[in-house]
Amino acid sequence: MLFLNLLTLSTAALAADTIRLQNWNLRFDSKHDGISVEDTIKSLNSSVPNDDEVTYYADYGEESWSKRRIGIANDVIFNKAHIFNVNEALKRQVDDLQDLLSKISGTNWSYVGVGRDDGHEKGEYEAIFFDPNHIKVHDFHTIWLSNSPFEPSQYPGAGSYRSATIGHLQTKKGTNFTMINCHLDDKSDDQRKLGASMLRHIGAYEYMNSDGPVFLTGDFNSKSEGETSGAYKIATGSAPLVSMNSTFVEKYNSDISDSFTWGDLYGQVDPLRRLGHFSTWDGFKKWGDVNALGGRIDFQFAGKPNSNAKNVPNKYHKALTHKVGETFYDLEWHLSDHRPVISDISLA
Repeated sequence: MLFLNLLTLSTAALAADTIRLQNWNLRFDSKHDGISVEDTIKSLNSSVPNDDEVTYYADYGEESWSKRRIGIANDVIFNKAHIFNVNEALKRQVDDLQDLLSKISGTNWSYVGVGRDDGHEKGEYEAIFFDPNHIKVHDFHTIWLSNSPFEPSQYPGAGSYRSATIGHLQTKKGTNFTMINCHLDDKSDDQRKLGASMLRHIGAYEYMNSDGPVFLTGDFNSKSEGETSGAYKIATGSAPLVSMNSTFVEKYNSDISDSFTWGDLYGQVDPLRRLGHFSTWDGFKKWGDVNALGGRIDFQFAGKPNSNAKNVPNKYHKALTHKVGETFYDLEWHLSDHRPVISDISLA
């Protein structure tokens, strides 16, 4: 009987259409040094460290992108992620990652997304990377989380331009779904609330008008509780939407615009299948400095229609596992000031 149960579970697992989703705020290339990927690879030390000579967690503080990039790419490949969504990555960083992910995996990884400052290559990308052995991208577009959402623009009082990348994707088994990757502002709570409102509104539209379930990832700079929680509460439906650009509202209107919310995958996963940290921000601080932990501000969400109307489709997803990973290993350096978020999601 036990063998039959295990066989049934194994067969079900093989039949399921499951994606592994990872998102990570990479910290922008603030210490640009011009060192090439090839030069960094050539500088790697192949010798085994001597246990009696090592000092653990000695190299804290922010390091250059040139030192951090190989560890980030290795983390993604080791996790066997199918989709890797990033925040704060400049053009050099997305190009380096595409190169390294492809080199390490032996697969030609690619990405979609644009620089948020000009809609081309200037500024940070909310890029969606994907393994073409598992994922196909049909199309993508970008919106700006501001009062002028259809052009590169900055919300008044925000620290930076803020955008979201919306991609229509398909698994190898043929299941379609929508992926949205965003980054809300670190300075302006009003921008974060507007951004969360826009993401709820366009999420509802995508749920009703695109094939398959809808997912959202990103750095919200907003905790689930406390003084910064406004954006999270709007996204998850415990606070009302704020006023948005009327053209945007009209263009992306749907029958569930008022009821749609985003469900936090952390809360959807069985507690038995959660692993890792809780806080997703730890700064470039000394190991063990608990004052450096900034709380859970990087999220993965799935769209919830919250409507019993007859014309609302039932788009299946099930969050199977959830992990907040590590970014600071004992003989290395901080890979970022944020930790990666990883989930397995069944789509069928």
